[in-house]
Amino acid sequence: MSSKTEVAFLDGAATQKEQFSLWMEILGNDGLADFYQSFEWYTAVAQLTSESDVSRRLVRVTLESRPIALIPVEYCRFRGRLGTYSRIQVGGNIYTPRRWSVVSAGDTENAASAFVDWLHDGSPKWDEFVWQDADRNDPFLIAVRDEIVGRGPVAIRPEESNVFTDLEAFKTSEEFYRSLSRNTRNNIAKALNKLAREFDVVVCRLGEDSPDVDRGIDDYYSIYARSWKRSERYPEFHRELKDYLQPIATLRLYLMYIKRRDNANGPGSLSRSDSISGEIPLGDDYVPIATYYFVKFDKTAYFLKTAYDEKYTKLSPGTALLWFCLRDLRDTDDCLRIDHQKGDDPYKAKWGNRQEERVSLCATNPASTRLRIERLLARGKHRLAAFVRRGERR
Repeated sequence: MSSKTEVAFLDGAATQKEQFSLWMEILGNDGLADFYQSFEWYTAVAQLTSESDVSRRLVRVTLESRPIALIPVEYCRFRGRLGTYSRIQVGGNIYTPRRWSVVSAGDTENAASAFVDWLHDGSPKWDEFVWQDADRNDPFLIAVRDEIVGRGPVAIRPEESNVFTDLEAFKTSEEFYRSLSRNTRNNIAKALNKLAREFDVVVCRLGEDSPDVDRGIDDYYSIYARSWKRSERYPEFHRELKDYLQPIATLRLYLMYIKRRDNANGPGSLSRSDSISGEIPLGDDYVPIATYYFVKFDKTAYFLKTAYDEKYTKLSPGTALLWFCLRDLRDTDDCLRIDHQKGDDPYKAKWGNRQEERVSLCATNPASTRLRIERLLARGKHRLAAFVRRGERR
């Protein structure tokens, strides 16, 4: 580590606003231009510091008193075959595929070198270092890996891919629609028809200067409470997120409302090209039944949350509303990418057409003799099994 570089835990007494100012200083003039990464850190630190869990800390790297990196870490214990070990794990926010570190431009190698020196010489004792769910091509991950390689065993392991819909090849949502599988197009048509048989349907988009956003957030929580999903760890997160997103015009909250129709005049109609309202429909007889919560930044829309009222599962409101969301994001916002985040949810296979590889880095501390022996035994067992399998095929 350079004598001009210092690494230490960030003072836990620092307020969220002070922490936010710090990583904005690290991001420099691109801080708000790179909004999503900035907000990720705003929320990550809020979550890391709002709990009295001393195992979670923020590591700050400075160069000549200038902050160049912030890295959230978590200390935990895990059990192996030969005993119990300590692990230091790079952690962060679940709401973006670009996770885990903020490093100032041009300081990647300095930050990585200082951080790895600190791991071996300054941090609390650890047996294993893990950096989970990172982009394989992340420059800071690569720099940290290169620094660690010379000091002990390092493994790079694949994780679930990050799924997104690439819209760049489609000038309109209609072109994108025609690219979907026949099964997906049929599912959209069936969902629209099922809804129209019994209900008047209003789809609305809230954000920017919409006067109905507060009521829309209330309806979001109402739908969530009637959905299949468990209550969230930090229930007010998305309400506070709305307060952050709306002033900078990046909130995209979609809701579907239905009102039972008097079918004396026959069934109604609902087309995939029907207009989307900017206001919540008037009248208590309109019921919110489905919602999607997006962050729109530049040409990308990040999909954060969805929920629908389980009472209306057979109507497939989620499928119908998602079509309206993607149509609006492509045609109105000119989005070229819909980021569905990581995970193997079945719907992603229908709508997503691209994947980004995610990996984990795992390193064993050279000073941890017992864990190194355990890993060597496991590797030897694996190689022996592979050798036996090859022999059986001959």
